[in-house]
Amino acid sequence: MAWSPHARVTFGGNVSDLGTAGVDEWQCNVNILPLSMTDAFCDAYLAAIQAALKTWFVTAANNLSSTSDLRFVKCNLIGADGKYVNPTITHQYDYTSIGVGGAASTMPAYLSLAYSWTTALMRGPGSKGRIYPPTAQTAAAAGSAVAGTSSISAAVTSAKALLTVLASSAPRQPCPSSPLESTRPPLPSRASGWATSSTSSAAAATP
Repeated sequence: MAWSPHARVTFGGNVSDLGTAGVDEWQCNVNILPLSMTDAFCDAYLAAIQAALKTWFVTAANNLSSTSDLRFVKCNLIGADGKYVNPTITHQYDYTSIGVGGAASTMPAYLSLAYSWTTALMRGPGSKGRIYPPTAQTAAAAGSAVAGTSSISAAVTSAKALLTVLASSAPRQPCPSSPLESTRPPLPSRASGWATSSTSSAAAATP
């Protein structure tokens, strides 16, 4: 089976509401369609998005938990065999000044409100994707483990803003990748805006 060649963007940092003794790590992966399958593209792409990605993370309206931080972003090429094109080189930007999430959470730091991505494909490999960022959320009711409507709405806003950042000034389109076919539809174009819907547990970006 052949994969669609693509670039994998990985970003992450630390998360904890227990102090330094309870620090854990988080990271998310989103695939993009690169301008070219070259190392030069990865370096240029990281330079283009690193500041905007940090701004997205620290902005209160995007609802990333203040118990989490953003420390790095990577961009590496994945070939038709599903493996790194250059396994000996990692293209990574490390933030000299880490970004701290801008929203307070009343729920434990290890809980996440997922962002779910969909394409024009109704089902099958390459039709959907999902990430679990370190979101801040408040419960729908006291003692409940269900996120409230304000948290869900904030997750939709944050998911749309993230897609816009990852599109970058090039622009590049975030997309699921498929192990079965040479091409798969990307997530919707930034030019027409990101259409979104939400459920009680996730924010979904849809065409």
